[in-house]
Amino acid sequence: MVENPIQVLFLSGAATASFSQPRALIVAERGSKLSFVEQYASLGETAPYFTNAIAEIWLEPGATVNHVRLQQEGETSFHIGRSAVSQGRDSHYTGTTIDLGAKLSRHNLEVYQVGEQTTTRLNGLVVVSGEQLADTHSLIALNQPYGTTDQLHKCAVGDRARAVFNGKVWVSQGAQLTNAAQLNQNLLLSPKARVDTKPELQITADNVKCSHGATVSQLEADEIFYLRSRGLAEAASRRLLVNAFVSEVLERLAIASLRERLTQAILAKINA
Repeated sequence: MVENPIQVLFLSGAATASFSQPRALIVAERGSKLSFVEQYASLGETAPYFTNAIAEIWLEPGATVNHVRLQQEGETSFHIGRSAVSQGRDSHYTGTTIDLGAKLSRHNLEVYQVGEQTTTRLNGLVVVSGEQLADTHSLIALNQPYGTTDQLHKCAVGDRARAVFNGKVWVSQGAQLTNAAQLNQNLLLSPKARVDTKPELQITADNVKCSHGATVSQLEADEIFYLRSRGLAEAASRRLLVNAFVSEVLERLAIASLRERLTQAILAKINA
């Protein structure tokens, strides 16, 4: 068991255009426990650059991995990332993805349950503004009996930004007595913000419990009026409501110091 979280920080950017391809490989052996933070950031004001990243995570039987992926690249950057997870019997994987940066970003997440009685919990949060584009594509493949998966993905989109979510849960014939849930919730913070959402379920087993759904909404005028009637300014009211929306994902972060820092970063982005 690794008691303290392990953080790997990938920094990109230079005076001239650049291209990097970082790779992380994590192997959690039988019965091990690990918390891992994978962070992408830029070296201040830089020329446009492209990051093409991949993380491979292998969980042997009985292993537990808490994985946080934080993308805070510069405003002129392009970020394409892939996370590939393979879970053995009785393993537990919790993945939390936070996307705040980059002009254009895309994250492909693939989780394969290759052993019985595996547990997968996925939490995602995208906060974009300006003319940012954030793409998220996920695949959860349940291949063995008694698997459990729970996915919550949230997007808060402001200005002329755009967020895309395409999440697929595939339950094979052999994945009997599994439980799968998927929910995508989106909040539009301006009239020109855009969200495209497509949750998918493909089930070939006949003894399972599965659900999925998606919502797209705006800040309610009644809620803003209520807060303003209690003495808050309109900007403070909007900030409070957005904070309540994103906090459901942030509260699931097991690392308290990271949770506090991200809360401040998101509030600063909303106020910008």
